[in-house]
Amino acid sequence: MHIPALRKQWELVIDELDIPTLSDFTDFLEKHCTSREVIYLSSIIHTSFGSFFIKSLPGKCCLCKGDHTIHRSSEFVQMSPQAHFSMAKDKQLCIICL
Repeated sequence: MHIPALRKQWELVIDELDIPTLSDFTDFLEKHCTSREVIYLSSIIHTSFGSFFIKSLPGKCCLCKGDHTIHRSSEFVQMSPQAHFSMAKDKQLCIICL
């Protein structure tokens, strides 16, 4: 994103605030940088691995539908690395994140 576009976004934020603080500005920049990183990493993963990209919702296990991430699933933990890969392929998950 170019600086003028980022500045426009900041101006939209400060319109909602009385007097923006340094903390408001750093929060804005952190959110912007985080979103840019996610977009960048998603493009790398999608480009490198085709259909192997993050598809599940945060905090929801796609394996057992429990209220936890897949990494905390007792079923997932007991699986072999080969089973992890096979399950990730079937459910179109990011193999890098597993």
